Amino acid sequence: SDLTEKIKSAYQNDTALRMMIKEKTEDSSTLPKFALEDGLIIYQGLIFVPPDDDIRREILTLRHDDPRAGHFGIHKTYELV
Repeated sequence: SDLTEKIKSAYQNDTALRMMIKEKTEDSSTLPKFALEDGLIIYQGLIFVPPDDDIRREILTLRHDDPRAGHFGIHKTYELV
């Protein structure tokens, strides 16, 4: 999806994340709490979202605007993402 590509691109724009991906690719036993799946960093079973305000805002908007989500308020929406 477009969001997935934005996340992957943001990884490449972050020096620390780029190095982490390189290390994990070269030796999968490094950083045992992290995994790489289809170019996404997975941390404890969840996609790691890079520190990018636009991406985080898009995720919150998608979750908030999903008709299945209902409206639980800011704290519940935050917990869900």
